[in-house]
Amino acid sequence: MKEHQEELRKLRNKYNVKKKTTKGRVDKLGEPIQFLMSFDEWLYVWMHSGQIDNMGLKQGQFCMSLPNDLGHYEIGNVEIKLSSQNAREGKTSTKHTDATKAKMSLDRKGKLRH
Repeated sequence: MKEHQEELRKLRNKYNVKKKTTKGRVDKLGEPIQFLMSFDEWLYVWMHSGQIDNMGLKQGQFCMSLPNDLGHYEIGNVEIKLSSQNAREGKTSTKHTDATKAKMSLDRKGKLRH
């Protein structure tokens, strides 16, 4: 029972990270991306993908992505794919809003560059 609760807590944390990191992003047409999935919907997609134990951003792991980098994270508009494939596709299409770019710039100020 305790192990199940711990696993559920870890999954809920991953869900919350995905929701948080979606804020401020835009799709390849420059439209804001929203995360419209409940935890149960998010978990359903992962469970049915068969890759829930391989979730992550490292080589050989899988992530939730938007087909053609368009629209919102919602049932019917997400897919589970290799993180490396998603990263390759994103390099040519991912954009940030001006507000996000400004925040990223401020976050970098004062940090040492090598």
